[in-house]
Amino acid sequence: MLSTFKATICKAFKRLDTIKNENPNLNQQTWFEIQPCSRINMFDKQIVITQPSSSFLVYLLGMLTTAVGIYYLVIENGHMSRILWGWSLILWGVGALIAGTSYQAFGYQLKCQNRSVCR
Repeated sequence: MLSTFKATICKAFKRLDTIKNENPNLNQQTWFEIQPCSRINMFDKQIVITQPSSSFLVYLLGMLTTAVGIYYLVIENGHMSRILWGWSLILWGVGALIAGTSYQAFGYQLKCQNRSVCR
């Protein structure tokens, strides 16, 4: 059963390149026309932040959700519902931070930088 599940997951990730892009002409130059971006210098490297205001809000909410989850774990007082709610909020917050990083904040570096066509 575990090997079947593992094979299904691997098969799903192998097909990511087959997903059609909304705009097949999206490349490094057109990315900046379509997406709001800010360029910042960090550690002598230029980093492109995509959708800076949305990225800020996603990070803020991800950190807040994670902090509330930790708070529920601190005040659990033997209540299983608080433990479960705390862990679910922590996982939700961490998921939001990961999604905010890959989809919004550093989307250009992950999807488009040094590629002829963005994915």
